[in-house]
Amino acid sequence: MAKRKATEAKQGGTLSDTDRAAAKELAQQAGVLSDPTRLLILRVLGKGPANVTALCTAIGMKQPTASHHLSILRMGRMVEGVRDGKAVTYATLPAVAGLIKALGEFAL
Repeated sequence: MAKRKATEAKQGGTLSDTDRAAAKELAQQAGVLSDPTRLLILRVLGKGPANVTALCTAIGMKQPTASHHLSILRMGRMVEGVRDGKAVTYATLPAVAGLIKALGEFAL
């Protein structure tokens, strides 16, 4: 039966559970990217790691707003934070590099 489902999926029939899970994951990541502020944060982090203060300065936003968006980006597995005492330095995850490159092609 599993082989039949796989064959149907390849032929345009019923989608497999793997396809559905991948679509759900992609939809969640698209939701993470649906905010212009998060796109700007990714663009800045694409140039190199930065702390919240540097991000706020670069984008022109207040710290609580930046922290909120960074939290969403962390949950979406697009950035990671490395703590050094009280400070946290954020960087994009390697899988996001292609996205950063595509964002760089737009005049934001």
